[in-house]
Amino acid sequence: MLFSLPYVIPDVWRIQLTHKKAIAGFAFFLLTVSVAFAQNTAWPGPTATANVGIGVASTDAKLQVAGGSAFISGDSGFLASGGAGLALKYNTAGAQLFGYDYSAGAPKNLILQSPGGNVAIGTTTASARLQVAGSAFIAGDSGALSSASGSGLGLKYTTAGAEVYGYNYSTMSPVSLLLQHFGGNVGIGVDVPLSAFHLSRGVASTTDYLMRLDNNAVAGNDPAMIITYTGGKSLLSLAGTNGGALATDGTLYFATGSDLNVN
Repeated sequence: MLFSLPYVIPDVWRIQLTHKKAIAGFAFFLLTVSVAFAQNTAWPGPTATANVGIGVASTDAKLQVAGGSAFISGDSGFLASGGAGLALKYNTAGAQLFGYDYSAGAPKNLILQSPGGNVAIGTTTASARLQVAGSAFIAGDSGALSSASGSGLGLKYTTAGAEVYGYNYSTMSPVSLLLQHFGGNVGIGVDVPLSAFHLSRGVASTTDYLMRLDNNAVAGNDPAMIITYTGGKSLLSLAGTNGGALATDGTLYFATGSDLNVN
């Protein structure tokens, strides 16, 4: 009969007493003592040059895990002597991943996939730099970006409202914003656009413009064209500094072969 009575001192000593067999009424035991250290760590404790390996024979980082996943289910709170680093924790707010400098009490940038590759949210595959399966919500404004940002699509929210725009931060100049250049319709104020551009107020009004086009952004500038609704009729007005150049109370009809000149 074989049996083992192991006694373990964590991470250091392992003592195992094994009853091998009984011969001529005498019991023979084998006492084995082994010393085991965590990979690349120094006893009696870790040092500034020590690494920890899990599932690997050698390590090239402070913590290297192979052959399995890692799971974090707690929060150590504020790390007064933590310095700057990457934090992984879980608390009642949810799972968190962030960069933070505990010495300065300030957040640090979190950089994802800096060597390349894509980032996926809500899906296990990503075919773009950022692929989101679900909705996205932006509730802030980072302000003007550095010239190194180059050209791109801007999405932000400020006191002026939600903004979508194309901009080149290298030259500090706007770039074109293309909507539906592959086809399809664009709707404003409507869930199902019925034309290439479908504009609806959503809520009826007899005092507001439905659409207004100005020739520049100067406050108080005379509109170049306004489309509004008044007196139970749609109204189109082409205006300028001398007042309305063309107006209709609901119908504007030109016979075949006729010309329209606006001076």
